[in-house]
Amino acid sequence: FLKKGLCHTFVNQWDEALSCFDKVMLQREQYPMVHLLRGTTFICLRNWPEAIKSFTKSIEIGKDVCRSWVLRARCHAAQGEDGEAVK
Repeated sequence: FLKKGLCHTFVNQWDEALSCFDKVMLQREQYPMVHLLRGTTFICLRNWPEAIKSFTKSIEIGKDVCRSWVLRARCHAAQGEDGEAVK
């Protein structure tokens, strides 16, 4: 379902992508990449709070997923939370 979710993101089918990523999470919740991909999908929907939650979960699971750190900071900045963005 991970690859299927990615395919949905390539054609802007955000709800379908999230559904696929949720299915992956049911099997492998401790997989940081699925949380990174969910967060990226939420960015495309401009849903900053959900994106931040997904990136935070990705960071908690795999602290070396540097892309999650960067994207979470950008989401905070997009909401005008500059103090949170630099943490």
